[in-house]
Amino acid sequence: MSNNLTGEAVFTFSGIDRVILAERLLMAAGMDVRVMPVPAAIRLGCGLCLRLPMPESPNAERLLREGGIVPREIYERTVENGKSALSIMRKENDGR
Repeated sequence: MSNNLTGEAVFTFSGIDRVILAERLLMAAGMDVRVMPVPAAIRLGCGLCLRLPMPESPNAERLLREGGIVPREIYERTVENGKSALSIMRKENDGR
């Protein structure tokens, strides 16, 4: 039996305060968001990230930007047959 799961977005931020603000904003909008440790494959930022269903990612990013909380990076996380993979979808330009 194949155990395929796709469709989780991982949002990283520059600090824990940003993660908490982002979580509050997205929860207030009724989104299914979870604070989790940053996956070992990423190893950047504050050590915490937000995870939410992939279909909610575009709306979540829009709400965060409107609220002045810009994610550092956004990844798509897929799990296929028990193996997790991350693909970067968007990276904020640190040199702005």
